[in-house]
Amino acid sequence: MGKPFEIELEALPSTYAWAISQPVDQLCRAVERLVAHPMLAVGSGGSFSVCHFAAHLHGVFAGQPAIPSTPLQAVSHRTPIANMGILIPTAGGNNPDVVASVRLLSEQEPQSMLILCGNAGSKVASQAMRYKTLDFISYDLPTGKDGFLATNSLLAFSVLLSRAYLEVSGQSSILPKEYRSLLTNRRIDPYELAAQRRYEDLLGKQTLLVLHGSTTIAAAVDIESKFTEAALGHVKICDFRQFAHGRHHWLAKRSGDTAILSLETPHDKTIADQTLELLPKSVPTTRLSFVHDGWLADLAGLCEGFYLTGVAGRQQGIDPGRPGVPSFGRKLYHANAFRARHPSKMPAWKARAIERKASERVERLAKENRLTFWAKALDTVIDRIHEAQFCGIVLDYDGTLCSEDERFKPLPEEMADALTSLLESGARLGFATGRGKSVTKRLCEALPKKHWPEVTVGYYNGGQILTLDKCDSLDGNDHVAEELSLISKAINSDRLLSRGNITLRYRQITLSNPRGMSLDALTEHVEALVHRVAGNGLRVMRSGHSVDVVPDSVSKVAVVERLLEQSPSGASDAVLRIGDRGRWPGNDAQLLASPYGLSVHQVSSDAYSCWNIAPPGQRGWQATLWYLRHLKVSKRGTRFRLPTFKED
Repeated sequence: MGKPFEIELEALPSTYAWAISQPVDQLCRAVERLVAHPMLAVGSGGSFSVCHFAAHLHGVFAGQPAIPSTPLQAVSHRTPIANMGILIPTAGGNNPDVVASVRLLSEQEPQSMLILCGNAGSKVASQAMRYKTLDFISYDLPTGKDGFLATNSLLAFSVLLSRAYLEVSGQSSILPKEYRSLLTNRRIDPYELAAQRRYEDLLGKQTLLVLHGSTTIAAAVDIESKFTEAALGHVKICDFRQFAHGRHHWLAKRSGDTAILSLETPHDKTIADQTLELLPKSVPTTRLSFVHDGWLADLAGLCEGFYLTGVAGRQQGIDPGRPGVPSFGRKLYHANAFRARHPSKMPAWKARAIERKASERVERLAKENRLTFWAKALDTVIDRIHEAQFCGIVLDYDGTLCSEDERFKPLPEEMADALTSLLESGARLGFATGRGKSVTKRLCEALPKKHWPEVTVGYYNGGQILTLDKCDSLDGNDHVAEELSLISKAINSDRLLSRGNITLRYRQITLSNPRGMSLDALTEHVEALVHRVAGNGLRVMRSGHSVDVVPDSVSKVAVVERLLEQSPSGASDAVLRIGDRGRWPGNDAQLLASPYGLSVHQVSSDAYSCWNIAPPGQRGWQATLWYLRHLKVSKRGTRFRLPTFKED
């Protein structure tokens, strides 16, 4: 098993050049979803070092906290991840811990999940296909599989992520064009005698103490990881100030057995000088001074650590790329530590539905005697939906029928088929969207023309309602109604908002892509502006990509009312509603505030409306498909049939 480590070192320059040249468009879109939230970066072994480096990038470019985590920490401790993004870097994609992590973390439904993999045919790739809203991005690494230690994959993933974060943040790349420019001495010969001499004193000691600054922790973590995994020596890592709090005592008792490696950026020089000046002069010390600062120094430190590992291996007669793995090690690696377990006696779908609603784990709800309330409320809602005979179905569009990323593309074929099948069976459909004619085009492509007169569309959040065959009457002019005129002037003259896109329609103003503002920040800002300028009478809502301002009288519920008006005499007055943004200020909050409202993503806190009862891990259009496939259409109406729920 493995690959000679010297070959791994020789390949680093070409791997760097490869990573600098690869397309990152898809990766950027996934990182764009990550930067809106705190992040949990999950990995084992060398991937754990990538996690530390990614957490560094996330803090710098997203301004959000990020936590590097092992799979056991992420899964077994049941970290509350509903409001986080997840990054899982994995080179091979087949180790059982990462495969289990993908499944278990997906079922907890974080805000987004990116799997960066070096193997498109891996078990992780197969696992990822089960979850439509997960970003699985694979790169065919030029060096193939790593040896025993993650080296070229670690460099490649770190460079690719750096490029994506730079691009998403709108910054120019500061990555050197050549790999050698990352290094402290710009030399890349793994057999170089200078490198050998630089580290000789350090590696002759029993313990290597790696001191680092605030920006080189990933490098320090990787040195510890490689020395331990390849049995090259005992490494302790510590930042310069944490070392002052008790850890310095190690040198008081063991200075004769210890050497110090100081990782220093230009920014760290003062604190490094101050620290090292106070330490016993008898302790061998090497100062590795990077020419770069910040995250770029961390990347450089990762590379320097590879060469240190190579020198240590040669000195000890161990090839770090193939050190020999004992049989117990193989058994440990392949052990299944994440067998499915259900801490609650409740069925998994039901537990997940309650957790979405209560924003608490069911174990905690049970412990605090609150689980029964939510379980009874869910049973009540399920019974009502089961008993109802629906005269129509109203669906949101973006995030419900398709992913936000692909909202301008044709509907997924499975979704078009499911909607057509319902129409052919006699179901009546309505669509409620914040968009205009772009939705018309996609619905006309997806649905047979003979059904267009039967399909009701509420454009601009219900501001204008037409049947699909009358879509030519849609008002696309950019003049606004009287009730929107004051806020329209205020928005157009606002210094922050004028940097984004502003679309004016008669009964709706849409804002998107404000440079330097998150959607949450945009929503708050627009809300404040409305309160100051227009007072009551207007409503601010957000979708997954924009913020809309509409008069209070405009609502997606108007589509429900139109279906009821069109219903034959004697028909049921129940309309099933499906959307993804049921939590205020989501643009489906009003639509789903009904006993017959089902969400495919965000839910409200009301116990008797707007539940998401899709299977764990399913979200967006995948969850919508699941709902639609449980509808049964008859001459008397449409019913929702979930037989497995009764069996549970």
